[in-house]
Amino acid sequence: MNTKQMLNEIRKGKRVAENISIYADKYTEVSYQYAMHRMALQYYALYETLQDCRESDSKEAEPVLARLHECVGCMFKEDGSLTVELVAEIRNDIIRKMRVLTAYTDILQIYEYVLNRVEPKFNQDLKDFPDLDHFVNRLNAFIYGVKDNMVINGRMKEVIGQLPVRMTKAKFLEYVSNSFDLYKKADEEAVESFVYMLRSCSMLDKPEGMEEYFASYRELADSLSKVEYDTLTEEEYNAVSKRLSDAAEEIGIIIDLYLSIQEIINDLYIVALTAKNLPEKKSSIIATLKMIIANLRELFLTDASGEIPDELTGRLAITEGHQESLLAECNLLEAAYDEIASVHKEEIAAQGKTEIFASFPAIARLMSSSVFAELADEEASAPVTPESLSKAKDTMMEEYTGLFKQNKKTVNRAVMAAALSKMPVIFNTQQELTNYIGQSLAQCRNEIELKAVLNILDSIMLEG
Repeated sequence: MNTKQMLNEIRKGKRVAENISIYADKYTEVSYQYAMHRMALQYYALYETLQDCRESDSKEAEPVLARLHECVGCMFKEDGSLTVELVAEIRNDIIRKMRVLTAYTDILQIYEYVLNRVEPKFNQDLKDFPDLDHFVNRLNAFIYGVKDNMVINGRMKEVIGQLPVRMTKAKFLEYVSNSFDLYKKADEEAVESFVYMLRSCSMLDKPEGMEEYFASYRELADSLSKVEYDTLTEEEYNAVSKRLSDAAEEIGIIIDLYLSIQEIINDLYIVALTAKNLPEKKSSIIATLKMIIANLRELFLTDASGEIPDELTGRLAITEGHQESLLAECNLLEAAYDEIASVHKEEIAAQGKTEIFASFPAIARLMSSSVFAELADEEASAPVTPESLSKAKDTMMEEYTGLFKQNKKTVNRAVMAAALSKMPVIFNTQQELTNYIGQSLAQCRNEIELKAVLNILDSIMLEG
């Protein structure tokens, strides 16, 4: 009986007890096989990635890589040392570090915004745009030149995030307040997401581990906050610009490495969840995949600079076509999960499959494209209350007020621009947006900044 027939029988109430057991075994086995296929390919890709990295680029990830290889080694032991707890600990550690890297990325983007505004002093190749009205019309055509509302909204926010900011702190806080008012009928989760977006883009998010991880970026952020951007010499500008671009490149490489490692960890997590419940039958494909992974691990630990043997590369051909068909079957089983788990709760318990069924939502998240997704089931978010919304708004306003006291005007303007680009669209008509863009550009009396902004917006239009 194939998967579709089995699922149809469950829906029709036929041989439910037997089919529940078949469903659980099949979901377990197919998930395990898919994870093994994907792990072999990802482990291979990670090896190649590290070969292309400079030693300095991968140094930050070395402790995590060591723990990954240890975890992979546990998979081959029969002592049960590959546990969910072990994999979860490594996975959560990577998530913490990624949050710190994301926070530093957001901070560097603020200073990049500030630095970009003085570039025309030192870059004679930037274009001049003498006709502002024509430029505003181009921007308008760019934003509304598509029919997809999501694309329009994205372009609108991208443009708003680059416009010169010439508003008082009080006016900005009014925009913040009005944005929160749009969440009166939302749920608490939506408000929390909005607050996180504002805090992260405004250098207010300080995740756990910022004092522990990536000290060099903390030192860079501190030094950037002390730079007098309005009086930079060309030599100083070039030095700051290089430090920023080097750090951004380094962070990008580390993030890519952590992404690759986390994908393998996710597959190990699936293996840890499923291995003890697998049907007892031999598979030549799984045996080959294990051999590939074991050989790759040996290369990592002995000579990570050496080429992967052609014979090992050739064995990966065994995965061709299998991964796609396994994923399709997993998707079929996942799509039926909620209905089966809710309707047949008693039958699942009677078959002794409650624990196995409880692991399937986590397996589905581990297979998804959201590599760093939380695995715990979340409770339904409650509707926001006037009190909780008011508290979130007041806290946000207080944080902005404190931040603006700490920073220079140029940095505060960068924070405002970033925050405005994250707020719900505040324009009711196309003309309102056009007026806002026109006024923002016309009110910028700093010719250097205006030239920089026009060149940035021109690049956005050309790339879009």
